[in-house]
Amino acid sequence: MDSEKRQRGATLIASRVRSLGRYFAGNSARQWHSVALLGALCVCAAALRILLGPLFKSLTLYGFHDWDSHSAYNYITTVALKRYHELPFWNPWMCGGFPAWAYVEGTTNLVSPYLPLYLLLPIQVAERFEILGSTITALLLTYLLAGRFSKSTALRTFVAVAYALNGRWALQTATGHMWHMQYAWLPLSLLLFDISLEPGRRRWAIYSGIVLALIVYMGGIYPLPHTALLLVFYGCVIAAARRTIRPLVSLAIVSVCGICFAAPKLLPMIDLMMRYPRKVASTEAIDLSQLTVMLTEPNQSYDWAPIAVPQWGWHEYGIYVGYWVVVSMIVGFVAARGSKALALKASGLLFLLLGFGAFHPRAPWTLLHALPVFNSQHVPTRFLFPAILLLTATFASFAGRIIDDMLVRRPWLDVLLLVPVYLIAIDIAAVGRKTMEHAFYLTAPEILPRPTFHHQDATPYLYAPGEWSGATLLAMYANVGVVGCYGVPDTLVRGAISDKSPGYRGEAYVVSGSPGKGGATVTHWTPNTATVQYSDAPPQSLVVYNMNFDPSWTANGTPAVDYQAEVAFPVPPGSGVVHFRYYPRTFNWGLLLFGLAAGVTFVVPAIRHWTRRRAANRIVPQG
Repeated sequence: MDSEKRQRGATLIASRVRSLGRYFAGNSARQWHSVALLGALCVCAAALRILLGPLFKSLTLYGFHDWDSHSAYNYITTVALKRYHELPFWNPWMCGGFPAWAYVEGTTNLVSPYLPLYLLLPIQVAERFEILGSTITALLLTYLLAGRFSKSTALRTFVAVAYALNGRWALQTATGHMWHMQYAWLPLSLLLFDISLEPGRRRWAIYSGIVLALIVYMGGIYPLPHTALLLVFYGCVIAAARRTIRPLVSLAIVSVCGICFAAPKLLPMIDLMMRYPRKVASTEAIDLSQLTVMLTEPNQSYDWAPIAVPQWGWHEYGIYVGYWVVVSMIVGFVAARGSKALALKASGLLFLLLGFGAFHPRAPWTLLHALPVFNSQHVPTRFLFPAILLLTATFASFAGRIIDDMLVRRPWLDVLLLVPVYLIAIDIAAVGRKTMEHAFYLTAPEILPRPTFHHQDATPYLYAPGEWSGATLLAMYANVGVVGCYGVPDTLVRGAISDKSPGYRGEAYVVSGSPGKGGATVTHWTPNTATVQYSDAPPQSLVVYNMNFDPSWTANGTPAVDYQAEVAFPVPPGSGVVHFRYYPRTFNWGLLLFGLAAGVTFVVPAIRHWTRRRAANRIVPQG
């Protein structure tokens, strides 16, 4: 009986195998492509589980290094929307008060696909899911971009894995550089721009500009200028190679749309940056031997640098991809042909040279650093991250010409090629996991929020074990403003004083020529507003709100005045009420530009299309 069962089982298995063979023989190309797609998903899922798995072991832990300040930038969005039902324009808890919306890294979760997560989940949990979502986004968009250069699923997955999972992604993410995650959108902007170069598809340049605007909203302080530089250089190379101005026209469309659609945040950002200009020196440089170690040494993590680096920590240098990826980039650079391949390899070479830093007085980074925007940046090794994308895409352009032809006759080859891609992905993810293991390890004490807001010199709460870059987020939980916080421009003049300072007279007070006369009390408070009731004010008095001054503050509908870097307003003698309000003074102009751009690019064409359809469907009476 047992032998009969075994025989029937063997017969059933053989039958299934023959059916599967007939299935693939019938329409082999489509079926093998489906299998390859499934295999690519499995490769990415396995690598993601290895790389990001440590983040989800305990959801109550907080991140170290810069995670606190970046969490504070985003937590104001949740508090303002849910508790006070207003937009997160001002962060009163941070350093005596500082613009939230107008700051380049502030409120980056407001115009973001991840906003619902921040509204529904604790912030440290929402951050983990944003990391996961950003990594998946980078993989998917890079895969789509690589499809411009090869039809091979394996090659496209190879490019996606090398870009989205390399060691720099893990190092930057673990240290709380949330802006780095906006590199996930760079492949999409380049993809849409590349499509716009085709005849009759110029409109796609609009969508590329919208992606740039999204990077602005989501705080891509480095990804934004890097993406813009890439589009300009890539477009110029294509224009020169094909002797056409089409790429230049697309660049103009991308620029105008990017500026206009980002204007509600971009204009307040420019206004703030003009008052607090950031110009930093950047003399960092690496050599070829250091770059080789950065790319190929598997024994590296945030806590372990295999070589000495000139400045900053290893998280600004490590970018592990392994020897096979390095070899493929070299092969692609040497062997790739065609105008697109030329644009890719030229752009990749430019970003690679920029990544070497200030190795010579005439080095590319030394010259670029003298220009506006780039003179506010440092750590040129950050250019290496997009360089990986460009150079692996160059390899896909070269190898695709060979493999794509082979796949027509042997579609099963794409599945076979996923095996080495899987090994490369697992290797890269395993190195990144060493850093991710210690990304979130801090615990927060139990915090009871205080009923009324006030300033203190330092945060009353600390993470355990130890403190890293202050604990502004924990102070926000407690409804305490921290004057001596971290995460704003060094040149910020802090007028607000703490409740322990000798000159402290409350969160609102009266200043006059008669010391000791007049009193003021905050009767209603939100992050963007303060209603102050004053009494017994002598002539020529000022009502002062204990908050850092900013030109966008108004009082009773008119501009507030600066009193020792605090917000103030001259009041008539006696008693009265002053309504202080912060509203970015260039925000409405940004909304106007946004509305005009949306109208010209979407509303007007829609109306025109609707009118044409109506005219075409109209029945013309016959006489």
